[in-house]
Amino acid sequence: MSKLSISNPLCRMNLKSRLTTLVLLFFLSSIWFLIYALSVRLERNLTQLLSGQQFSIVSFIVNGIDDNIRQRLLMITGNAENITPELLADPDKARY
Repeated sequence: MSKLSISNPLCRMNLKSRLTTLVLLFFLSSIWFLIYALSVRLERNLTQLLSGQQFSIVSFIVNGIDDNIRQRLLMITGNAENITPELLADPDKARY
């Protein structure tokens, strides 16, 4: 039994020291758990925020490209309506 008490430092302490050590360990583990839980939550929130921002930016860019393509299609359609067989027969007139 004497060997057990020498190897276990908690057994050598008095009751006040044991209680203080246990309260300190509980307090530190609670703080560690709180920090871990907050970091997981913040990481999840940051991921959602960044994905929302990226989606918004991509949507803006896609809408700009879509508008550009629509304008060009309208311009091509308008020019195609003005092409007549006479213009196709004379390449110099078709250029202007």
